[in-house]
Amino acid sequence: MKIFNAIKPSLWATAISSLICVLVPLNLSAQTVVLKSKTGNIRIDGKLVEFDGEFYSVETDLGILTVDGRTVNCTGDGCPSASDLISRFGISGAGELGKTVVPALLEAFALSLEGEITALNFSANGQTMSVRDLANQEVAEITISVKPENVSFADLAKGGNLIAATSRLPTDPELAALKTTDLGDLMDGKQQQIMAIDGIVAAVSPVNPLDTVALEDLHKILTGEISNWREIGGPDVEIDLYFPGSIPAFSATLAASRLALEPDQISTKAIRLDTLAQVADAAAGNPFGIGLTNFSNLRNATALGLKGNCGIYSLPSVFTLKSGGYPLTYQHYFFHSKPKLPLFAREFLDFAKSDQAQNVIRGLGYGDLGISALSLDHQGLRLANTIGQSENEMPIATILEMVRLQNGAKRLSTTFRFIAGSKTLDAQSLQYADLLASGLILGNYADKQVHIIGYTDAAGSSSQNILLAEKQAKAVHTALIAAAPEGSLDDVGFLVSGYGESSPLACEDTQADKQTNRRVEIWIKDR
Repeated sequence: MKIFNAIKPSLWATAISSLICVLVPLNLSAQTVVLKSKTGNIRIDGKLVEFDGEFYSVETDLGILTVDGRTVNCTGDGCPSASDLISRFGISGAGELGKTVVPALLEAFALSLEGEITALNFSANGQTMSVRDLANQEVAEITISVKPENVSFADLAKGGNLIAATSRLPTDPELAALKTTDLGDLMDGKQQQIMAIDGIVAAVSPVNPLDTVALEDLHKILTGEISNWREIGGPDVEIDLYFPGSIPAFSATLAASRLALEPDQISTKAIRLDTLAQVADAAAGNPFGIGLTNFSNLRNATALGLKGNCGIYSLPSVFTLKSGGYPLTYQHYFFHSKPKLPLFAREFLDFAKSDQAQNVIRGLGYGDLGISALSLDHQGLRLANTIGQSENEMPIATILEMVRLQNGAKRLSTTFRFIAGSKTLDAQSLQYADLLASGLILGNYADKQVHIIGYTDAAGSSSQNILLAEKQAKAVHTALIAAAPEGSLDDVGFLVSGYGESSPLACEDTQADKQTNRRVEIWIKDR
């Protein structure tokens, strides 16, 4: 990697080529400075009004100009020291997020800027990374700490220039502590963003004869209540159970998942291994073994599908994780106090949403935020669920209409859900609205009809559910329009419809299952 292009307009917020005239209060002790662009072809002479750590405000014959400090070299008595120009902040990440994912994203960010990034120090608990620009000047110093998530949330509540990378949302006590600071908007999507998507999986050998397991039975295997494959339809052989040892981030995720298990509830006969990858490898190599790991560490093992009491099951895949159809899906997040972070940190967070960053996420084995498409031909489980679905009787004409619409169409992984008991899209859906709106503006689905299709759970009558599903689909349409500049989606062919409980993704054994079925999908089809 060789060094920053200091005037990369897609990333540097305000370059010399786009100076902004603004009114700012004059400083009576203003000193003369000279700002020269790092490309050497633009010079500004004037009195320094203010330097806020990011931008120079200079009084010139043209008025007061505001210039991005990273695009210029400053000479004169009023210039800040080189140290004042360095963005310093921390990223606290749990487990593999701090050890692997965050450093990989930072390296990709520096590469996108043609920058040079080096590790100043390295230990089991983290590292400090330095970024230098085209002039070999240090522009950022980032301290990465590997800490349990409860410590990361506590550090975030203390304030300062910190980003927390976690695999779960804050608990109620943690959220209460955060709300006492300036992080009151943490849960409405303004100061959190999804970095990657993952899932807890039951890993087995590719030669294991079973392909699904009931979620309830998996719980019993983990606690030791089921110890023989015969009890769940397999051969009469003892189950060898593999489980990760002391991995606080995974333990916290497991406790917050549908399995709701603490580490001390796991069978004492479980074989404890150091890493999630080792769990997957041990299960893959043992025809009678099963291990609990995450999707990003599945490696050569096969993941069992998870089924409910009605027989509907879901296989973990990148698509089912991204669309929220797999019951043990979870997200990896960035939490931050964005308004107060240094500009370099804010731009890193923006970069983490980009296609380039999501390619890194995908390469590390995680589900990314990019929009995938899947045709009806590859959704046999969905059609089977539709045919054998529902406690209520959906009119056959409605089902046929839905299937005809989806025949020849492709479903996007972008799936919208609402906060339980409300009409408000959840944080993931708000992020998806921005991503999909951007894709539509760029013409990714030009000459396509965009079908916005709502679904509900099975509670209530079929006619009521159809109306409710359509109402939710209209809400998503409104959110997409709001996420784009006014008029930019006028040429998109949106069609809104609702099909009630006609196509469930999960048995409705729990409230979480019902929430899975309450969704709005996006389908695209040739006009």
